[in-house]
Amino acid sequence: PLTKSVKTGPIRTRFLLECLEDLRTTLAGHGQRLLCMHCRTADAIKQLCDTFRVVKVFAFQEVCSQEQRIESEVGRVLHDAGSSLVLRWGFTLYHMDDLPVDPWRAHTYRTYSAFRRAVQEESRVQPEVSPPRLWQPPPSLSEADAVSLVLDGSWPTVAELCGEDAPRHDDRAPVRWVGGEQAALAWLHDYVWKRQALAKEYVGATNTMSK
Repeated sequence: PLTKSVKTGPIRTRFLLECLEDLRTTLAGHGQRLLCMHCRTADAIKQLCDTFRVVKVFAFQEVCSQEQRIESEVGRVLHDAGSSLVLRWGFTLYHMDDLPVDPWRAHTYRTYSAFRRAVQEESRVQPEVSPPRLWQPPPSLSEADAVSLVLDGSWPTVAELCGEDAPRHDDRAPVRWVGGEQAALAWLHDYVWKRQALAKEYVGATNTMSK
């Protein structure tokens, strides 16, 4: 759901809309449609539960108090509908379950280097999750209309969400960040492999990259 928030300015809003556009393109390649609701998150989930049989909702686990309150509201709505909310951690480079220590308990590391060495030597990155091979057909238009979903390209504009348009790129900025998975992968490939910036520019780096 897209909602106006004082925590999200016009530049970040433009970035998020670009992320949605990229996601819509990816889903279209699998015969799916991205359906977007413009309202409070809990209200959106309530409408979906009233229209569809919702078993589970998967979401990114948040860390800030306002977002956690929204998670709690959504969890209560789903519980009342006989559904459940499944939260996935993803805020850190290593998953918390893969660390050599319990992140919620005090540890004996006195320096960052000691902690880094332990993580580097004892942790293992979880394998990548492959996309599903089979995709269920998307909801019909009549079902989508029943919950007032915004379909396809009918996104709210940056001005509608923030009250002002995102400013044009400032020449002083080193990068014009573009939202979306494809832009992120292209930037990562350029940074790590093409320019080898991780080895040549990152402070303290001692390794070179090899394919």
